[in-house]
Amino acid sequence: QSPWLPASGDETYEIIRRRLFQPLDADGEKAREETVKAFHELYKKNPAEFPPEAKEARYLELLRLSYPIHPELFDRLSKDWGSLPNFQRTRGVLRFMANVIGVLWHAQTRAPLITPARIPVAHERVRASILYPLDPAFASVVDREVDGDGALPSRMEANPTRRISQLRAATRAARAVFICSAPLVGQQNAGLTGQGLRLACAEPGDQIAIFGEALRELTEKATYLYEEGGRYWFSTQPTLNRLADDRAGGFPAHEVDAEIVKVLTADAAHKGSFYRVYPALDDAFSMDEASTLSLVVLPPAMTHAGKGATKSAATDAATDALTRCRASQRRFRNTLIFVAPDESTFGNARDVTRKRMAWEAIASDLRLKESMTTGQIKDAAEKVQSNKESALKAIRAAWSHILYPIKSDTAGKPFELEHSFISSKDRGALPGVVYDKIKADGIVLEKLGPERLGLALSPIWPADRPHLPVAEIADWFASYVYLPKLRDRVVLDTSIRDAVGGTDPQFGYAEAFDEQTGKYQGLVWSKSPPNLFSPNALLVSAEATAKQISEAPKPAGTGSSDGAVQAKAQGGSSSAPQSAWPAKARRFYGSVEIDMS
Repeated sequence: QSPWLPASGDETYEIIRRRLFQPLDADGEKAREETVKAFHELYKKNPAEFPPEAKEARYLELLRLSYPIHPELFDRLSKDWGSLPNFQRTRGVLRFMANVIGVLWHAQTRAPLITPARIPVAHERVRASILYPLDPAFASVVDREVDGDGALPSRMEANPTRRISQLRAATRAARAVFICSAPLVGQQNAGLTGQGLRLACAEPGDQIAIFGEALRELTEKATYLYEEGGRYWFSTQPTLNRLADDRAGGFPAHEVDAEIVKVLTADAAHKGSFYRVYPALDDAFSMDEASTLSLVVLPPAMTHAGKGATKSAATDAATDALTRCRASQRRFRNTLIFVAPDESTFGNARDVTRKRMAWEAIASDLRLKESMTTGQIKDAAEKVQSNKESALKAIRAAWSHILYPIKSDTAGKPFELEHSFISSKDRGALPGVVYDKIKADGIVLEKLGPERLGLALSPIWPADRPHLPVAEIADWFASYVYLPKLRDRVVLDTSIRDAVGGTDPQFGYAEAFDEQTGKYQGLVWSKSPPNLFSPNALLVSAEATAKQISEAPKPAGTGSSDGAVQAKAQGGSSSAPQSAWPAKARRFYGSVEIDMS
């Protein structure tokens, strides 16, 4: 006996047809032949998409015999539903199909065959007859997740531009799974396979893959739709997805935020090019003075509304931290960069983190595991990992507003806050992403250069100071927001070497200044200073450098008629600053003895 025949054989088809339909006339016979051949051709052309029996000649005969009812529906009703005590096999099939056909006839349904996917489960007559032999708990399952205006599939199809909406693919898939799985809940190997789904749903002209896509989305969102080992079924017990949703909603906001802070703290370990990273300080003003480039990751409560926003919890926190260091005024402001969460996307980061926490709780619940199948335990472990990755991405995506101090145009105001937005999608650790952005935008410099160094120092170099300690200059760059922000001290030291050692040097360099002699020790001009600066290293003005070089003792045996000097400062080169050097000699005198013999 063919596995496609109901238990009572082909007679069931004949009984149902004779009781429910009039004999076909010539036009009806022609329509039947065209329809069954179109379905069979669909199965033969896509053999991998359907059960192997569907492409056989025997199945074409079954299509003819059962027309306009699909053989798969006959098979499910007579075998699966017929096994239920309250369904009564042939009589139950007849009673159920009478209701279905009556509803479809009055609705003028134009489907070519009555497949499991075309059963109007939500209609009150059909709903009553299909729920009668089942567990009463299935009533809420049908209403919420199978069929009806408020059911999950209908909500998924609410957007008419979606592919699944055009074929009502979600509703058809949900109906098919319910019809083909509900009577066998709890039995081994129950449920509808992917091939079975397509057999129960697809019609000639349909996009076959759309039903699998719709079912996968349903599985992610549904409460009672299960999937394991490639089989799908509805149950009266909530799925792990539903349990995860319930648990996720039970976590208070402060616990979720604490988990987010843990992620931010772990990210802070990857400092990138920042010297320090302060993760999620509740009181940013309490952090130590930092003369090196530092990133302040503001906590979850301190969000920012966007680029156009001038005031937010984030700007208040950043302003407070830049203004004071505990009870004192903050000195080093130009080294601080802040990154804050976006007000609109932070909610998503919270939601995804809740989901991660829920799946972690499920996977570690030993009592719950006792009632879970092997497949569910594996699924829970996979959900933990996937939600962990999703939460990390969502948190990194939320922290997207960079705030930093710049010179204020308002008199008496020490600084303004400027904003930069991180728009990249796939992000690594937060410090590295922030640094890449401020580097790309020119907010922080990795190369200063001698010209820019000179332009920065010229307006603030006191006229009565011929030299400045390099350490003091470094403090200026760390303090004054109108100066360029530097990645680190190496950037400043390199620019000093370039400014001193170039062909047209702007400054001199000295190891120290002797107060007793009034002379610079280790004065360097037009020559690169040592790689490691002295703790007392000085940047010397061109005038002071020229003065010492010009006053240097003249080496014996050199001279000129008008006093031109070639002197070498201690540790320096033989060329002096052009602006302070005596005029070049243009006439030279000398004598030599000539042997006349």
